[in-house]
Amino acid sequence: MESALGFGGGASFEAAVSDDAAAVSTTAATTAAGGEKKFALDEMDVAAFGADAAAKTSFDPTAATCDEDDQEAMESVLNLAGGKSFEAAVNDSEAAPAVSAAALSLDQIAFGTPPSDVPWRASPDGVDDVDDETMRTDDEADQEAMEDVLNFAASHPSCQIDQADVTAPKTHEKPVIAKSHKAAFFDLDGTIANSNVVAQYVVAKCDQMTTFWKFLWLPLYALKCAFYLVVDWLSRSTFNALFARDFRGMSATRASKKKMAQIVYDKYMHDRVFPNAVAHVNALKEEDYKIVLVTGSLDFMIEPLARVLRADHVIANSLEETEGRYGKGTVFTGKLKGTPVADEEKRVRVMRYAEQHGIDLARSKAYGDSLSDAAMLECVGEAAVVSPSSAGMRRRAEEEGWEVLGWREEHERAGGALAGRAGAAA
Repeated sequence: MESALGFGGGASFEAAVSDDAAAVSTTAATTAAGGEKKFALDEMDVAAFGADAAAKTSFDPTAATCDEDDQEAMESVLNLAGGKSFEAAVNDSEAAPAVSAAALSLDQIAFGTPPSDVPWRASPDGVDDVDDETMRTDDEADQEAMEDVLNFAASHPSCQIDQADVTAPKTHEKPVIAKSHKAAFFDLDGTIANSNVVAQYVVAKCDQMTTFWKFLWLPLYALKCAFYLVVDWLSRSTFNALFARDFRGMSATRASKKKMAQIVYDKYMHDRVFPNAVAHVNALKEEDYKIVLVTGSLDFMIEPLARVLRADHVIANSLEETEGRYGKGTVFTGKLKGTPVADEEKRVRVMRYAEQHGIDLARSKAYGDSLSDAAMLECVGEAAVVSPSSAGMRRRAEEEGWEVLGWREEHERAGGALAGRAGAAA
C-alpha cells in the first residue's frame, strides 16, 4: 500500500500520516489509487452521514483490515476524537463524522470504488450477483467485516445509491416459456385401444415359453390376475407398482425390449385400436395440436403404437434396469422409476410437460376412460370421456359436463376389426 500510494515522498505510512505536509500527498495518493472519483461529499453531508450511521450501525470497521500496522496508521489518519482508539471513536457520537469519512476513505483505498458500486449487491435486474475478486478472502470474519464497512457507506442517501437496487431481492427464476402451443393428452388403454397392461405382459411372456410351459403357467397367472383386479379397483397406482414385479429378471437389453414391443403390437394391440381414435388423432394433428400419450403402460411396450399415431411425446411408466448375473446382460429389477403414472400423477406429469413445452392448458384437450384419468381431465380446457369404464366415471362426466364418446362401442359394432391400413397411413 505504501508503494502504491507513495506517501510522504517515500516516507513510511505511519510517518507520512503524522506529518501535516504529507497529509496533502496522502489525500492525493488516496484519490489516485481509488481511480476516477465518482462522487463527492461536502462537510454537511459528512456530518449528517456520520450521525445517521452512528445511530444505526454496530459493526467494527477495524475488522476490515488485515494488518495491525495499517490499522494503526489509519487511526492516525483519522485522528479520531482527540486520540481515542478506533473502537471508542465508533461509539462516540462526536467522533462519528470522522468515522464515517474514514469508512468512505477505507472503501476507496482498499477497493478503488465508491460505495455506490458495492460489488456483491444485486444487479439492477435483481437476477444475478456480480462477482468481484476483492471480496474473496481466506477468512470469513474478515469478509463480513469488509461487507459491514461498505454497507455502512452505502446506507446514506448522499452516496446517491438507488435504494431499489440495494434492496432488490435476489431471484433465480427460470425463464418463462411463452404458452403458445396447444396439446391433446390421451390415455391409452381403454381410450385409444381396447387393451390393458396385463394382457400385454401375457403376450410377451408366452412368446418366450414352449407350449408345455404355457399350459402350466397360464392358469396360475390367471389366479394372480384376479388379485390384480381387486388391487386396481382400490388404487391404480398401487396396482402399477405391484405389476412391475412381474418383469423382474426379464432381459432389458435394447434388442429384447424392441422385440417384445413389436410382438405385443402385432399379436395384440394392432387389432384392438379404435379406428375413431386414430381418425380423431389425425384431425387434431391437422389443427396443430401436440399429441401426447399419458398411460400406465410401459414406455418401451407402446413405442410401435406411438409411431403409428405420430405421437409427439409419451408419458408412461418406466422400469428400472440393472446388470444381470453370470453375463446375462441388462435385466429389469421389477421396480418402476419414480411415481406410477396414474391418478394424481397424471395431472402432475401433464402440467410439467405443459410448463416445459409452452403448452396452454386452457386451449388443450384430454381424453380418458376411467376415474384414474379424472385428475388429468380436470387440468385442461376441454375434456372428453371415451366409453366410461364404470358407472362412477359416467356420473363424473355428467357432473363435470365432459363430452362422452363411444369409440369402444362403435368398434364393437363394426366387428372389432381395426382399420389397420388407416392407422398405418396416419
